[in-house]
Amino acid sequence: EIRPRDWSSDVCSSDLLLRNGQVREGVAELITSVELRPNARNLERLGDAFSLGVHDYPQAVRAYGQALELSGAGHTGEVYGKLARAYYLAKNLPEAGKVVERGKQINPGDVGVWIVDGFVLWRTGRNQEARNSLRRALAMTGGTVNSAAFFTEFMGSPAEVGKMLADLRKSQ
Repeated sequence: EIRPRDWSSDVCSSDLLLRNGQVREGVAELITSVELRPNARNLERLGDAFSLGVHDYPQAVRAYGQALELSGAGHTGEVYGKLARAYYLAKNLPEAGKVVERGKQINPGDVGVWIVDGFVLWRTGRNQEARNSLRRALAMTGGTVNSAAFFTEFMGSPAEVGKMLADLRKSQ
């Protein structure tokens, strides 16, 4: 008897593949899971893999955008920070800024929105405002995290985080 593939096994195997550094294979499994069961969570995970794994920001933008479309008005806004991050990493600051503003309105508790806001503000020379946004993001964690590690984990770019932190320290 031939049985259809189980989408949940694709998601589990993609997680294992991604954690073991087999990014392309993990992305392929996530694509299969989205094809089998297109839902906002699977699309968000696919966006994460494209953004942080293979650095294909246009594909990440598409996946996050589809996640928002599928979730509709009931979405809590957590994808907005990730979508803004993809635009930022693609060097599309205007679009990243627009998504940040939408995310702030929909879910002001989305830490990612405030992190990306800080990076966009820093890149546009608004360092004090950048510090305020980044401090707000850190405060949402209870303030017990290493800021460099925390920002790097979300942004996926240690060099960018290091440059931003150095610039903000210099300009104080």
